[in-house]
Amino acid sequence: IKENMVELKYKDHIAKERAKASLTQLVNTCGQAIPAMIIEDAPRIQMRAYMLDVARYFFIVEEVLKQIDYLALYKFNTLHLHLNDDQGWRVEIKAFPKLAEIGSIRRRTLFRLKEHKGYYTQDDLRKIVDYAHSKGIRVIPEIDVPGHFQSALASYPAFGCFGRKVKVAENFGVKFDIACIGKESTVDAIKTIIKELMGIFTDEYFHIGGDEVPSQRWELCPHCKKKYIELG
Repeated sequence: IKENMVELKYKDHIAKERAKASLTQLVNTCGQAIPAMIIEDAPRIQMRAYMLDVARYFFIVEEVLKQIDYLALYKFNTLHLHLNDDQGWRVEIKAFPKLAEIGSIRRRTLFRLKEHKGYYTQDDLRKIVDYAHSKGIRVIPEIDVPGHFQSALASYPAFGCFGRKVKVAENFGVKFDIACIGKESTVDAIKTIIKELMGIFTDEYFHIGGDEVPSQRWELCPHCKKKYIELG
């Protein structure tokens, strides 16, 4: 160590980012007068994740990048992006453009103040993923299905059991209109959506929701009842 200089040694890119985070924390705590010390630092938990729900309230790209800066400072290694819900669809899907064109616009916020809208192009998402990777952070996308799917049904009613016209949800809570798992066309559409995004999100995990799925529509739907019989 030379005067006014700190030397960092690391074995790979991720170790470099963690070392920079440690040094930044020290500078923020000690100022420029960093004492000589030995740091023994290892994570207690393998996945140190932060979930950002951009579906209910949209964050522009620059705000997401700032969040990633903070995650890197505190040595998080995973950003979980919640990209769709009843209240908004936030990602461009080239095979189904109405998802973003219609599903990304909520007429009123929870407190009924104003319109809320916004979505990421696929280039936006690549920028986010690349920046996260540069900080040693992987990105897990979430496409919530078959429940929490009302913004998709507002865009493509045929994805639902009865083709009901619904609007992007303006309030929270569990919704009864969900994706129809009895229609091969809906299942194929979901596969197409996921395949498009797998070309952007290249880390090892892809989150498919599966939570809070009321089955009342399926119990009435002829397509779903047929699928029940077919699958036993």
